[in-house]
Amino acid sequence: MSKARTVRTLGIAGPGRPAFFSYTEPPPEDGQFRVDTVYTGLSAGTELTFVKGTNPYLRASWPRRPSQAPPRWRTASGAGAS
Repeated sequence: MSKARTVRTLGIAGPGRPAFFSYTEPPPEDGQFRVDTVYTGLSAGTELTFVKGTNPYLRASWPRRPSQAPPRWRTASGAGAS
């Protein structure tokens, strides 16, 4: 059985301020499992726009339900995004 563990992540404390954050992750429940990442990569594209605060998705809002989406996003049945 797995135990709780401390996870460290790299995030953004504010525009131009990358920072490490830590939190305690509880053990997986029955039917769940953990995946450990050995390597990851940061790009000078998307990730850099988050650090600089210039990524438009930082301030974007999305509909909570498909019925609130603009008509061009709805499928023929009226639900979901396309």
